[in-house]
Amino acid sequence: MVYIFIFLIATVASAQTILFIDLNNAPSEIRAVEAGRSVDVVPTYRTVDKQTRLKVEAIHRKNEQSQKLSGRCYIDNDQTDCLRLEKLFGISSQSQYYDFLHRLGEERRQLWPEFQATSLEGEILSIARNAYETVVISGHHSNGYMSGELVDAFQFNVLKDIVIRNPSVFSRVKYLIILGCNSGQQDIITRWQNVFPTSELVVASAGTAPIKTDPRNLDFIRKLMIQIDGLVNKPNPHEVLNVPVFMGRIRTSGWPVAVLYKSKNSNYIYKN
Repeated sequence: MVYIFIFLIATVASAQTILFIDLNNAPSEIRAVEAGRSVDVVPTYRTVDKQTRLKVEAIHRKNEQSQKLSGRCYIDNDQTDCLRLEKLFGISSQSQYYDFLHRLGEERRQLWPEFQATSLEGEILSIARNAYETVVISGHHSNGYMSGELVDAFQFNVLKDIVIRNPSVFSRVKYLIILGCNSGQQDIITRWQNVFPTSELVVASAGTAPIKTDPRNLDFIRKLMIQIDGLVNKPNPHEVLNVPVFMGRIRTSGWPVAVLYKSKNSNYIYKN
């Protein structure tokens, strides 16, 4: 009987299909969300295959690393980093650095032209089999815009229009997770809830979150998904969430979590 019970729990934990909107080319985050769960990823792997995603990610790593080194070299006059910049990328002057960035940009465009956010609708409809209960969005957030390595910058209303046009896909969304810096500021997290108006719980970052590959970020996602599993499978769907307890269970060093929760009396509770 013990073995049967364990099997049933594992099956229930992976029963729902999660929609992961991968704006930021984040395979490590996708794996952390999957972990035995069923996950639909858009843009789909038919549109941007895994090999192309890895190549795009390598270009962005070069961009980030050269940016850090050039800042310390040319602004802080750190000669050690100047030498590292030349050794790693063959850059010995600021003009060479700008040429290097231009080449990276061209290489990136040849691999994969920027994906328009409006195309997400067709991508989602091509794989959605049932209405989603949990949606995860990974990307960069700034001043009300979302963007990433795979998708052009877009405003919230683009995604909101997609949600409105497709109630069969989005009318059951209860849990919304935004993996993006400053997406959990009170005015911004409220706007996210308006994009998915049926959502009861929105989890986002109140400040600067760790980068997508940071172990702290992946640890946070794993903790959070375990708690989401528990909410999806709770015996009493009307049970009120104890927000402080929930936040304590997902709290991770370096990840400034914020939560917007629709309580039983229809008021919203905001915590960060």
